[in-house]
Amino acid sequence: MQQDYEYFFDYFVKEKTPAKEQAAEAYGESTEAGGYGLKTTGVFSNADLEANKQGLQFYRDLDANPNMTFDIANYINSNWNEESNPSFYEASVGKTV
Repeated sequence: MQQDYEYFFDYFVKEKTPAKEQAAEAYGESTEAGGYGLKTTGVFSNADLEANKQGLQFYRDLDANPNMTFDIANYINSNWNEESNPSFYEASVGKTV
């Protein structure tokens, strides 16, 4: 949820760019390729990116309706499943996986 809030704040509250959704998704991909993923763990997780995208949607929904009733079922989908939405691995990690 922390990364998702960063997406929301940086790209929707501060309005860094007019192409907000694309910029937020590009930022997410860069973090997954960097310190939150590939460079530190050897894993680029597509499922994590989907979870972050849905977390961003949660914050957008909350911003639009602060009194909303939260239901996690509105945000979870099959792309959170790393079996059906596989990760990419650095060679040294991929051998083990």
